[in-house]
Amino acid sequence: MQREVIEGFRLSPQQKHLWQLQQGSPAYRAQCAVLLKGVLRPENLQKALSEVVERHEIFRTTYRCLPGMAIPLQVVAETVTPVWSVIDLRESEAQQQAARIEELFMQEKSRPFDFEQGSLMHASLFTLSADEHVLFITVPALCADAWTLKNIVQEINRFYSESAKDGEASDDLLQYVRFSAWQNELLEADDDETAELGKAYWRKLDISALPAVTLPFEAKSGTHDVYATETIAREIAPEVAAKLEAMAGKYDISVSIILLACWQTLLWRLTGQTEIVVSNVSDGREYEELQEAMGPFAKSLPIVSRFEGSLRFSDIIEVVARTVRDAREWQDYFIPEQSGSEAGFGLALPIGFEFEERAAQKSNAGGVTFSIYKQYICSDRFKVKMTCVRTGDALTAELNYDPKLFRREDIERIAEQYAEMVTSAAREPEAQVSQLNLH
Repeated sequence: MQREVIEGFRLSPQQKHLWQLQQGSPAYRAQCAVLLKGVLRPENLQKALSEVVERHEIFRTTYRCLPGMAIPLQVVAETVTPVWSVIDLRESEAQQQAARIEELFMQEKSRPFDFEQGSLMHASLFTLSADEHVLFITVPALCADAWTLKNIVQEINRFYSESAKDGEASDDLLQYVRFSAWQNELLEADDDETAELGKAYWRKLDISALPAVTLPFEAKSGTHDVYATETIAREIAPEVAAKLEAMAGKYDISVSIILLACWQTLLWRLTGQTEIVVSNVSDGREYEELQEAMGPFAKSLPIVSRFEGSLRFSDIIEVVARTVRDAREWQDYFIPEQSGSEAGFGLALPIGFEFEERAAQKSNAGGVTFSIYKQYICSDRFKVKMTCVRTGDALTAELNYDPKLFRREDIERIAEQYAEMVTSAAREPEAQVSQLNLH
């Protein structure tokens, strides 16, 4: 009897953390909805998606646990056919179409994946009219982060045009298994001075010794409950978004730093805890060769701010900017286990923050424009996570929360308080943090 020979590769630290988190929960995935305007050729679109899967090994990867192994290996297949479906909604009214698409997007958040056999790339095309379609793309968080979703859409866009693939060479791409190997080597290096400095930075921070942020109105829930999230979104007024841009220029920082500082300040005001730890999602694309790569490169890095009422908001953003800069410098040496995650569930860092640039790209390919208009990413377990999304000049605050822990009305109140905090900080950055408005 012949034994099956499997060529496998170790998971990256990001994937290992995800694998331990996702057991029994369908929440951990990356999905987006893309609006397509123009006379579409569905067969060319399907072919373009197949080209993306052919180029990037991460979308041809399955996860196989060998006997005695708790953590699987990445196994790359030579060929994989994406799961593809077409749904015709032309007979429905516009309002019914929108409701149906929203319903199906929510269903995609819980559709199971076959990690051992694949395919893990799922796509659905909805026909709304002769010149308007919506494309859903859904992959496990083991295969993609927010940046990867953007890259997928950009490549589909290019390949949809018949000549787009001319000159494209897969040999020039960084495949994810190479990145995984490099990350593991960095963490295991014992005689590398840079590695030792990076590891020392996270040891000195000693996140496990800090109290986790606990909101006064959250319920108790076991960490082994099946994880699911719900979302509430609030628009930040355009005039406030413009003030934030001006403020960022004045203090020589990014808008994301201001928004993170507002989130930490609000948490301090709500809890009274002097040390506020927030897990800040870093895209992990510090090197040029990672810009077009596909896979889960992002990491959630702990950012600690210490508060007292006499501090000005401008003091806080200075501290947050410095802390984020240092964390990004040493991010390759951070592993979630260093945060004291309980049983691998990551709840030692229960509050999250992420800033996303969803460029209002309406790029044209073969007479069809492509634009991402809706997105869902879950790559870690949080009680509540603030995601600030900038699309062109528009700014939106999205609160993702665990409905087992919070009532919707409490999260809606936090969303309103955050919007007011951002407005107040943009108006008076030199004000004391204790004086910024919440109502």
